[in-house]
Amino acid sequence: MRFSYLNFGLSVLASVIAWLLTLKIGESIRHKSWKWHLLLLAVLFALAFLALTAARKVPDYTDTSPRSLADRNVPSSAPVGATSESKPEDIFAKTYIGSSKAGKSGIKRWAVVLKEKNGPAASELTGAAVAAFTRKDFSVVPIFRSQIFQDVPYRQLYYADSALLGRLQQACDGFVIGEAERTFSTDAENQGLVTSRLTINIRIFVTESKSLKSEFQISEKGAGFSNETAEAQVNGRAAAELKERLLKEVK
Repeated sequence: MRFSYLNFGLSVLASVIAWLLTLKIGESIRHKSWKWHLLLLAVLFALAFLALTAARKVPDYTDTSPRSLADRNVPSSAPVGATSESKPEDIFAKTYIGSSKAGKSGIKRWAVVLKEKNGPAASELTGAAVAAFTRKDFSVVPIFRSQIFQDVPYRQLYYADSALLGRLQQACDGFVIGEAERTFSTDAENQGLVTSRLTINIRIFVTESKSLKSEFQISEKGAGFSNETAEAQVNGRAAAELKERLLKEVK
């Protein structure tokens, strides 16, 4: 309201100045009847009233900052329970961890996140990782929701920092993550033989030490007279190598 009063005062002052200037400029106006001067003042006050009305139409400078929206409980895309003060690792856990039940005492819990395109990798690859951990007498825990295969959360996990690893320690002792990239090529001169090449970049994280333990690449190829045959062969070879590497790397 301070802004409106200021405009009202300025309008009144302007009307008085205008009246005085009118009297000074026009010699004949001074000798007008009091009714004429009263009408002039009425007009000036009407203008002041209009100025006051216009002044009250103050623009709405509503604060639309994220913090203000959060304070007014405006719905957003953030997960339920997240606030502007939530830490990134807490938001990640609330959004992408679905189950984090405690395992048996003394048995390490490992998670496996192997991706291909926008979904899980071939079952042979995930099965090889599970088999390696089972052989080590470790427990494999499916703690992540299916959204973990989306690009943003997957990359956040693939490049996990110490803060995120510390937060994940509540759900697992470590995890294996990797993305498979597959190509096909056909040799027309060799009866249409199809060759499939598969490359997987693997990272092994340990949450207790909050560190990247190891990383390596698996690259294999398979062949057949159809995409399915070539894919099955390369999956088997890559799965065998992945299992062998995990048995050596994970203690």
